[in-house]
Order: sequence, then C-alpha cells, then structure tokens
Amino acid sequence: MKSLSGSTNREKQTAVTSLRRTKYFKLADLLALIGLKRSTYYYLEAHPLNTSSDNKIADVIRQIKSPQFQTEYGYRRVTTLLHDQGYLVNHKRVLRIMRQNALLSTTYNTRKRRYNSYRGTVGRIAERVIKRDFQADAPYQKIVTDVTEIQLNDHNKAYLTAFVDLYAGEVLSYHLAKTPTMALVMRPLKSLSKHRGAIIHSDQGFHYQTPMFINTLKDFGMTQSMSRKSTPVDNA
Repeated sequence: MKSLSGSTNREKQTAVTSLRRTKYFKLADLLALIGLKRSTYYYLEAHPLNTSSDNKIADVIRQIKSPQFQTEYGYRRVTTLLHDQGYLVNHKRVLRIMRQNALLSTTYNTRKRRYNSYRGTVGRIAERVIKRDFQADAPYQKIVTDVTEIQLNDHNKAYLTAFVDLYAGEVLSYHLAKTPTMALVMRPLKSLSKHRGAIIHSDQGFHYQTPMFINTLKDFGMTQSMSRKSTPVDNA
C-alpha cells in the first residue's frame, strides 16, 4: 500500500473505501493500518464532497478573479468575497478549490515586501559588540545605522540610511537615494570622521560587510558591531 503519511482524513477515507470493495480486507484492519477512527470514517462516508458545489464555487472565484478587477486576490480575500455573495465556505475549502483549479495567484505584491539588504555572507561579519545594550553614558559612544526602503508610488522607491546616536536619539547624518548603492551608506558615514572611538552597530546588510565600509571605520578609529542573523532584538 502506498504510504498515506501526511494525508488528509478525506484521502484516507477514500483509500479505505476503495480497498473494501476488493473484499479482501476487514474494515477494522484497514482503519488501524491507515490511522483513521471508525467514527471519522463513517462520518466522511455519510458526507461525501459535493463536487458540483465545488465547481459552482470555482466558477464564482473565476468571476472574482477576472481581469476586469485588475487585482490578484489571495484565498482568504476570496473567501470573504464569497461570503459577501452568500456562499458560506471556510478558507480551507476555498484554498483547496483554488489549488485544484489553478486559481491561486502566482504574482507577488512587491509594495508589501520589506526591503532587506542581507545577501548572505559576502564579506566580513563583525562581532556583536553592543550585545543589546542600547544605552550610552555620553554622546558619540554608540551609533546605530540601517537602510530603509520607502515606497513613493506604484513604480518608484527611495532608500534612506541614517546614523543615530543612542545617547539622545539624535540623527547625526543621513542620505536619501533612488538606489541602495554603497554611496547611500558611505556619504553619511564620512561625516562622522570626528567621532573617533564610537561603536557603529548595524545588521548584517551587504553594505556593512564590504572592505570599503570596514576600512573606513578603521581609518576613523571606530569599532564595528553587528547583530546576529535573523535576530531583530539585537538591533536598536
């Protein structure tokens, strides 16, 4: 028998019913083998899937997702719209129907995607010097930085980087650009050359791993600190 590990109860019930027709297997043995309760089996037998209803719902979903709406709805949004039209179906059933009829969206809304400058280890990863201690006793001891993507409209974005002093939350320098190049980070960094001895803390974004950034910090007499990968609490 093909393994049914991870199968749904409906799939298990279908398999048991099919095997019972051969008259070579006892129901109790099949249920024990397949891991299905007797009460669940009989319930599913008494409530078969209404394929005609599924087909009707699929047709309605096609109307909801027709090009005239110019919007790619996910299955949860489609479920809400079906409820508005009087179809009382849960989101799991809608997801199944959309999968079976190839109605799931394949596009991705980049406007909702948060910018991430992390590209793996492309240079040197610095030690976590700050260790979540985001308090400073004096100005220019601990400075934190990051890159943020700003969605201007449907087609245009901007990128902002800032260096913030943890002592009073003061923005020491910043730069705004249309693309997240090295210049976005290096221009505001160079204005901090007088703050020797400061710790510069960031995430593991590719800008901060480059020799250009690392060597500039050394020239300024600064200590580099990085958060650990996928650990937001390491950042201010």
